[in-house]
Amino acid sequence: MKKESSDRQRTLENADYRESLGRVGKAGLIIADPPYNLGLEDWDVDFNFEELFEVIIEKLDTGGSALVFNILPNILEMYQLAEKMGLYVQDLMVWSKPNFPTRYIRKRGYVNKNREYILWVSSSKIPYFQLKPDETYHRGVFDYTSPAFSSDSSIFPYQKPEALVDDLILRHSQPFDLILDLFAGSGIVAKRCKHWNRKYHGFELDKNNYNNIILD
Repeated sequence: MKKESSDRQRTLENADYRESLGRVGKAGLIIADPPYNLGLEDWDVDFNFEELFEVIIEKLDTGGSALVFNILPNILEMYQLAEKMGLYVQDLMVWSKPNFPTRYIRKRGYVNKNREYILWVSSSKIPYFQLKPDETYHRGVFDYTSPAFSSDSSIFPYQKPEALVDDLILRHSQPFDLILDLFAGSGIVAKRCKHWNRKYHGFELDKNNYNNIILD
């Protein structure tokens, strides 16, 4: 099953990305928020990261980047996989969540549920990257509140914040680039691609999530 925006710039498939990528072109940016293998949901187990990186290698355009969200143990595994498979590991960024609930505070050690990691890989040694006009550098830490900690029950439980998605799109892609979203989830990447004049092709296996994503 597939749907398309009225201007034909954004497409979403209710399908497994590994089985449906043949007709999709090369992407300037791939955003992937795969399962974390924590067993929080039925689908959150036994995810194969090597298969993910095979797709990244196949579909990433020259000069393009892939940004993969996950927890640190999985990121360390993916870091080794990416290098072994011939990708360039550019950096490891941190999404810090200043609004994490106090129930997660640890009395011994550091707070560890207030952050996720973003592995940045590319197919070329020097991929596209753009600082903001007032920046001379970026420290690789993104401080954005998490929608998941909101009291609004209508929010997708694993949704990334709009401001974070905007930041990543603007730094790692150019207008009219194709952005490939392998786990569409809430549809936030599709929404921001429309706003920033990027082409979009996404995949979402869950039928309810798929039906809730609006492309126009």
